[in-house]
Amino acid sequence: MLKPASQMAQDLLSDAWAWDFPASDWERDVVAELLDLPIYDIPRLPADEVARMGMLPNACHANVRRCVESNPGMAIATGWVIERPDFMLHSVLQTGDRQFICVTPSAAGETGFVPFMPDAKISWAVRGQEYAPVRNGRMIEGPGVRQHPAFTIAKFKIIRERLGRGVPVEEAITFTRDEFETLRQAHIPKA
Repeated sequence: MLKPASQMAQDLLSDAWAWDFPASDWERDVVAELLDLPIYDIPRLPADEVARMGMLPNACHANVRRCVESNPGMAIATGWVIERPDFMLHSVLQTGDRQFICVTPSAAGETGFVPFMPDAKISWAVRGQEYAPVRNGRMIEGPGVRQHPAFTIAKFKIIRERLGRGVPVEEAITFTRDEFETLRQAHIPKA
């Protein structure tokens, strides 16, 4: 079931702020490593099945942890979903050697496959009642890492401004070719 438009706008606004953090050498180094990882097209479980299981959108880490607790033969595989030009932290269920399945429903109702990059360098630290992702000994602070931080920050700034004016979610996230090209030229260095 899709969320109401007002809740989707609120979630998007929260996500837009989550990507607004300073660039770092650590982030740049992680992105360089990620560009060499293999990409797997991971199937999503059908929406009716994940609903029956009680899985929640935008809660992949908790969803997978819950599945593993009730199915000891399975494991958590944490890695990255490709959201060009960014990499979003994501967890899926590992059911065998290089066999994965996404048990998290898409908030937008998407079906099919998720482009997933398993990352063996990610571990989980327990902080009180919470789990925190760690890579190369450093806590992953945001929702992921950005290949071009200035581009991502500028893109989400525009989305936040649009949402602030009451623009519907679909329209707020849509960029014309000209808008995208202007952002790209201003914020992505030429190779």
